[in-house]
Amino acid sequence: MAIKGALTTTFGVSATLVSGTPDVTKYKGLTFTNCGEVVSIGEFGREYQTVRVNNLATGATRKFKGSFDNGSFQADLLFDSDDPGQTLLEAAAVSTAKYAFKVGLPAASGDGGEDFYFQALVTSLKRIVGGPDDAVMLRCMVEIDHLNIIEDTK
Repeated sequence: MAIKGALTTTFGVSATLVSGTPDVTKYKGLTFTNCGEVVSIGEFGREYQTVRVNNLATGATRKFKGSFDNGSFQADLLFDSDDPGQTLLEAAAVSTAKYAFKVGLPAASGDGGEDFYFQALVTSLKRIVGGPDDAVMLRCMVEIDHLNIIEDTK
């Protein structure tokens, strides 16, 4: 896999979820609407809790992997009330339903890029006005559900 920059990364959303157990084919069957004016997408991925047990006999702490969380991330966008992707984010923010998401990484020399698919809740959507020399922003918090994050290498 080649090292790549983030330029041309896409952030898409779909109000339709995959049925049954999610896989690449089912996600590719969905229609995603890309959000325009994406400035940054935060980190996402599985993180495990560490289970710690202090042993009385040895005084040593034993460690095990516990439950996992697929994480959450913040996406920042230049606010555009006419953008269809941002409109879907607005709908997801006021809904209790999960939406399907796709983060598309750009191609680099030797590969065709990668797409990451997952289902998530939009738990926060805020406008940031800032000061006189700032653009009006939209900040979105996405909480990824318990199902696997599916990676598709093109």
